[in-house]
Amino acid sequence: MKKLLRFVFVLLVLAAGGGFAFLHLKGGELITKRDRRLNEGTPEDLELDYDNLVLIGQNDLELKGYWTLTKEEPKAVVILVHGIGGNKEQMMNKADLLAQQGYDAILFDGRGHGESQGEHITYGFYEKEDIKRIVDFIKEENDSIPIGIWGNSMGGAIALQALEADERINFGIVESTFRSLDEVVFEYGKRMAKGVMIKQISDYALKRAAEEANFDPTAVQPIESAKEIEQAVLIAHGDSDKRISVDNAQDLFDSLKTEKKELVIVPRAGHLNMMEVGGEGFKSLVMDFVNSQVEALKE
Repeated sequence: MKKLLRFVFVLLVLAAGGGFAFLHLKGGELITKRDRRLNEGTPEDLELDYDNLVLIGQNDLELKGYWTLTKEEPKAVVILVHGIGGNKEQMMNKADLLAQQGYDAILFDGRGHGESQGEHITYGFYEKEDIKRIVDFIKEENDSIPIGIWGNSMGGAIALQALEADERINFGIVESTFRSLDEVVFEYGKRMAKGVMIKQISDYALKRAAEEANFDPTAVQPIESAKEIEQAVLIAHGDSDKRISVDNAQDLFDSLKTEKKELVIVPRAGHLNMMEVGGEGFKSLVMDFVNSQVEALKE
C-alpha cells in the first residue's frame, strides 16, 4: 500500500509540474494570440462602394481595412471593431446597415488579427491608441464629420476605452462586452476547464500574457472607463449569452457617467447573434440611437 501511495503521489507531482510548465509556457499565448481569420469576401459582395485602407496604428503597425461609402453625403463615419479571433469582414453586415441609412463606416482587422500586423492582442491597452490614429485619419479627410464607434465583445471593451481616451468620438454602441479583463479571463478559463478554475491560475496566465505582450492588464477595465465617458452610449447584450454574462451590461450601463445612455437586452440572443435574433426591431433601436445622436450634434 505504501508503494502504491508513493507512486500516486509521484504521479500527482509530475502532473502538477507539467501543468505549471504548460501554464508558464503557453498561458500567456492563450490570452494574447489567436489564429488569424483571413478574407471572407469583400464589401462588394454586399454591393457596397468602398476603398481599401492601410491604417497606421500605435507602434506604427499596419492595420488593413475598408472605408465603406454610402450613396449620398455621409451623415457620420462609424468605426466598427470586431471581437477576439474575428476580422473586418465579420463587420460587413453592420456596415451595410449603416450605409442604407446614410453612414460611412471603417472596418479594420485589429492588431494580431486578419491581415493586420502585430503579434499580440491587448484587449484595448494598445487598441484604444489604434482607434485614436483612425480618428486622426478620419479628421484629416473631413474635420467636421461626426464619428461613432460600434464594437462587439472585445471590440466593445475597446470601444469603451476609446470613448474615454478620445472625446472626438461622438457616440458609441457597445455589444456583449465585459467589466474587467482579469474577470473575463477567469470566466473563460473556468468555461474551458468545465467549471473548475482557481483565480490564482488565471491571474498567473494573465501575468504571463502581460510579460509577453508588454502591457498592463490591470489598466484594461471597461467599467472604470465607463465612469469617465461623457459621450452618448448604447449598451446591448443578449440574455442568453454563455460567454459573457448579461449582468456585465447592467453594471457597465449603471457605471456610465453620461446621462445620454440606453440599455438594450435582447431576449434569447447569445454572444454574437444579436442582429440575427433581435432582427429588425434591434436594428431599428440601434439606428434610432445613431440618428438621434447625429441630429443632436447639429443643435
